[in-house]
Amino acid sequence: MRSNNNGFTLIEMLISVTILAMVLTLSYQAFGLYLKNFGSTKSLISGAQTNLKTQLKLRYSIASMMDYYVDDGSGETMLLLSTQNNTLRYASNYSVLGFGNEVVTTLAMNEQQPNELVITECDLAQNLILSISQQIEQSSCRSEVLQQPVSDFTITAIEAKPIITFDDISESYVEAEAQHLLPRAIKVSYTYQETQYQSVFRTHIRNLPKYKRQVVEFHQVGI
Repeated sequence: MRSNNNGFTLIEMLISVTILAMVLTLSYQAFGLYLKNFGSTKSLISGAQTNLKTQLKLRYSIASMMDYYVDDGSGETMLLLSTQNNTLRYASNYSVLGFGNEVVTTLAMNEQQPNELVITECDLAQNLILSISQQIEQSSCRSEVLQQPVSDFTITAIEAKPIITFDDISESYVEAEAQHLLPRAIKVSYTYQETQYQSVFRTHIRNLPKYKRQVVEFHQVGI
């Protein structure tokens, strides 16, 4: 009489273990690839969010740039605006760092950490700046790292055009223009996470009627 044997042979067990090992190996590799891609995607999303925050802060601050004038050291008047050595310095009505008053804003790379883009604001109410060489009380300033790591940082001021111009329509009128010294826009370029960003932030002339009134008064005098 034949016995009914429902067990597995040794060969069947070896084949099953081999297939299981192959499946586990492939699953581990696929899971590792998923984690790597997930980490890369998360880093890109985080970088994009950080860059967007930086762009918004700069846009609000530069759009609120003030035509604040100081002595240049020789008795002449100049706009409080500097783009030398890829350092942007200007007066603004908008504070990124929570000041309730107008501020003097500086955007530059950190000297101690060259890959950090830092914005510094100083309370203008506590620093009545009359000269371009006047020192600012550092206790009235706040700083924040906008982005890191950043490289190839450059600042360019796009010169403004005359607000209004009158042509020679008669002998009683001479050509005149109301000219403010604020730049039309500020161009900011930098490389972040191996991606080069280039943005143009426009300034907003809040006291435009003042310049138009100056031209009208000039022509009225010349009539």
